[in-house]
Amino acid sequence: MSFFYPVKVNAALATMGFHPKLVDGAWRSDMQQAGKRAGLTAQETAFCIVGEFFQNRLDVPDAVERSLAIWKQDGKLNINARPIQAALQQLGYATPGLNPSTTDRLAAQL
Repeated sequence: MSFFYPVKVNAALATMGFHPKLVDGAWRSDMQQAGKRAGLTAQETAFCIVGEFFQNRLDVPDAVERSLAIWKQDGKLNINARPIQAALQQLGYATPGLNPSTTDRLAAQL
């Protein structure tokens, strides 16, 4: 795995208001490696990590939703990808009815 991919994932985590050291380093590394193998962008991998960490919790940082909208608009996060759909569900988004234009509207408001 490239040295830069984990750095990019950690930067994406920080952008979402999530300090990478909140989770076990070995687990985070495993998630980063799995994301890279699956062909996910660093932002998608970070979103999956956040989805796992905040699963069914109410204290998800607001920056997560803002990042979702911006990264989707910038082409860095494919909300139709299976791992992203799983992370959205873990965060409490109703993905079967998720309209991609919802994130477009959120991005326009930023």
